[in-house]
Amino acid sequence: NTITKIKNPIYAAADIGLKLVELLKKKQEKTKFVFGIGLSTSKCYMGTIGSNEKRSWKSIGPALPRGLVMSQLSILLETPLLMDEDCESTLSETEFQRRLADQVYLKDQGSVRVYQLVSKVVQKNDEWIYELRNKESSSWCSSYNDAVEALKHEKLSEAAQHIESFLDKNKEDFLGKNLSSLIENLYQSSLSFDEYLEQRIPTCLSMGSSYKSLLCQSESSQSLE
Repeated sequence: NTITKIKNPIYAAADIGLKLVELLKKKQEKTKFVFGIGLSTSKCYMGTIGSNEKRSWKSIGPALPRGLVMSQLSILLETPLLMDEDCESTLSETEFQRRLADQVYLKDQGSVRVYQLVSKVVQKNDEWIYELRNKESSSWCSSYNDAVEALKHEKLSEAAQHIESFLDKNKEDFLGKNLSSLIENLYQSSLSFDEYLEQRIPTCLSMGSSYKSLLCQSESSQSLE
């Protein structure tokens, strides 16, 4: 088998992930089902191993179990496409829109933030399907992102106003309700936004006991055939 070398695999994975979200959402209109897509990146070993009698193609690296955890976390967080910090830091904000989802603990990385990949920013001569949705996606999560930015600068009142504005239009958004609850708790706490995210990880009030058992999977085998 020939393996095609991709110039920017993380960009390609993000692009394909967003297209899968569009496809699966259309299928949900006819059949009820739940899905979650996870993106993770790391160095890994890839290739064929074995003997003349039996050979198999394998990929070995931490991105594999992380990607699985991201996909299952995306279901718990009710967001279709979730990515880890390494992916988020690699993708340019001028190319892809994202929003902070939560902070989690992974055995091989420690405390990390995870992000919802929202949409692809339209570039000149880009695919028309993104052009139709980009403007709506951009305005959809702008108030949410403004709330997060205000929290980073410890502006609680401003953050509360932004998230209230977001929830007025997106009453059932899980991440929005979660962030609103976090802001309420910060009013009663002496911790900063970053400190609060760190200390709440062990209990994970927003996701319950299923969250702890899920993260244990990051210790599982890092090999994929």
